[in-house]
Parts: sequence; structure tokens; C-alpha cells
Amino acid sequence: MAFIPALNTAQVHVRTTLLSQQVENILYFENSDTIGAGDLITLCEYVGDWWNDHLKGNLSNQLTMREIYAVDMTSSTAPTGVDLTHNGVAGSQTSPAMPGNVTIAISFRTAGRGRSSRGRNYLPGMVEAGVSGNSIDNTYGALFVAAYEELISDPLTGWTWVVASFYANHSPRVTALLQPILSCGLSDNVMDSMRRRLPGRGS
Repeated sequence: MAFIPALNTAQVHVRTTLLSQQVENILYFENSDTIGAGDLITLCEYVGDWWNDHLKGNLSNQLTMREIYAVDMTSSTAPTGVDLTHNGVAGSQTSPAMPGNVTIAISFRTAGRGRSSRGRNYLPGMVEAGVSGNSIDNTYGALFVAAYEELISDPLTGWTWVVASFYANHSPRVTALLQPILSCGLSDNVMDSMRRRLPGRGS
């Protein structure tokens, strides 16, 4: 598959371990200038601190942080960065985690319309106490939405959190379409399932 650039944009991998399974979510950030290796490390530290300060408090202590890893998507040979500051740090909730494949989708919205203008993360490590039947509790779900909105309200200087679209009508773009994220929300309150997070199927 041919590389599709996203100019002056970093792809950030939030890598955690849940119930012995490696899981991750991806975020995109556009820089106002050319990205250097030091910029990527600073961005990784920012995302790591965001996870530690705003997200882990709502997650089970059966989930632990591994690393924050970033790739400059400007070219296929651009630099990478990593932050291990919070390696081994666990979620704060003592309630057992939901099974590894059980998740909820946090939706990212831009000013655009259509699938190319929306993004999402599938949260790992939610606790049983926050879920009733097939639905997430409204109050518990709102905590995750508020955590992600911190990336909008308290951005890292020089960086903008964006949705990056690499395809249009199933065809590769010449360069990725980048749109600033303006709001977050739950796609719905119904729990989702990710088969790749089952033991032996993911990374």
C-alpha cells in the first residue's frame, strides 16, 4: 500500500496493556510549521500527561500505560518520537475492567460533513461499575467525553488536534485531508466490541 502523506502532521499512538493484551488508540495533530524530532517528543509528553491527568482516573487498574509513540506523516522517512514517562502506570479505578474486547466509541467532530470529517477512539479499560447491561452509564460516559475535550480546550502550543482522512470514495488521496476537531461525544450509549482486542488476535 502506497504511503499517503499528511503534511506537518503527527500520528500519535497511545499504547496500553489490558489483561495481558496490547491495545492502542491513534490521534492526529497538525503542526503550524515543519516538524522536528524534538517537536515529536514534546507532543508525546503532552499526550502522555493528558492520559495521566484526565483519562486514567476513569479506567481500571487492570490497564497500564506502555508508551506514547509519534510518527511525522509528512513523508515516509520523516522522524519519530516516543515518551515512556508513564510506562507501567495503571488506571485508578479498582473495579474490574470489562473484557478486553468491550469498548465504547468516542466520536470526534469537525466543521465538515461525511465520514471523512469524523474520527473516533475505542476506549479500553472501562470498569464494570460504569456499565449496566449493554449500555454505559451516562455520568461515566460523560467523564470520557470531558477528558477528550481537554485536547481542544488546552492544546499544546503550535499543534492542532485534527481528523486526518487518507481516502475519498475508497481511493487514496494525494495528501491527507486535515480538519480541526471542534467537539467530542459518545456515538451512542451502547457498548461495542473489537475482536482484535481479544487474546491472540491483536498486536
